[in-house]
Amino acid sequence: MSAEASQAFDHYATLVEHDLKSPGPFLKLDLDPAVKRRVLAGEVVVVPRQELDHGNPVDAPHALIHDWQGYIFVPGATLDQLSSALLDYSRYTQYYKPDVIAARLVSDDGNSRRVFLRLYRRLVFPVVLNTEYEVHYSRVSASRQVMMSKSIHIGEVRHPNGNLNDEEPPGHGFGYLWRLNSYWKFEQVDGGVIAECRAISLTRDIPYGFSWALRDVVEHFPQDSMTRTLEGTRRAGLEGPAATTSENRRSR
Repeated sequence: MSAEASQAFDHYATLVEHDLKSPGPFLKLDLDPAVKRRVLAGEVVVVPRQELDHGNPVDAPHALIHDWQGYIFVPGATLDQLSSALLDYSRYTQYYKPDVIAARLVSDDGNSRRVFLRLYRRLVFPVVLNTEYEVHYSRVSASRQVMMSKSIHIGEVRHPNGNLNDEEPPGHGFGYLWRLNSYWKFEQVDGGVIAECRAISLTRDIPYGFSWALRDVVEHFPQDSMTRTLEGTRRAGLEGPAATTSENRRSR
């Protein structure tokens, strides 16, 4: 991963964060009643997004920037219950199986946390990534909460069937995932909670001449990951423990 590609990703993230703060409804979903009906009926909806810089796409040299937005409805859940479940990192291997094979809270500073996740995916061959994120929570009202997660380390394990702490140097390896930012919004509505996620990621570009199968895997990996993450988040809301008073205070 070049410094130029990383800088392009940071610039793209700035454009996305500006869009997220722009005037309009709390949930982008409210702009499309037809899609909202599908989500409330139980469908996982994932759509592509793209931010332009003065009308032009952002170019990341020798890399690809992926941008997806997804929605789910968690029936019967409360915002406190879902928030409490998402703060229980010890159960991530249950909620997000089989993609998350290890998870732990590294540090906790009130509304800001540092979290370690070990990710496993079988693509063309098994891939294991050791990842670490800075996660920030904010309760914006009694019925609304936002969460922002930014990767601070993504290391590709050299031998997925061997020592899982033996990583490629940063930015090396096959490059299925180099950077990842996730922006979540949660809203309590009648009958449950709507969750909306915007995720942007940086991966290796696929040079000309690589097989179509390999190109297809790399280009669809972020979309597939978004779908599986949304499904896991709904599972957390349905299976997670009820929120406690102390956990509620910590999530505010």
